[in-house]
Amino acid sequence: MENKIPDFKTEKEEADFWDTHSSLDFIDESEQVNFELGLELQERSKFKKTLTTLSLNHFTQIKQIAERKKIPYEILIESWITEAIKRESV
Repeated sequence: MENKIPDFKTEKEEADFWDTHSSLDFIDESEQVNFELGLELQERSKFKKTLTTLSLNHFTQIKQIAERKKIPYEILIESWITEAIKRESV
């Protein structure tokens, strides 16, 4: 049986759904999304601008988590990458 992402009436309904489902179960429905880190983040960062590709599902989930934390999604992504690099550099 093929999994289908339902149509959501509200953002809360969508957030509740993704809290209890894995986006990996819907990998066949995902599309790649290109995004660039925002100018504000680039100005604070010592790094050059980077183009990154994420699935639409992951990007949506990242934006929802950032909204709950009340921070820009770019900052959340950068902090996760920084934490992973520190963890793996041991």
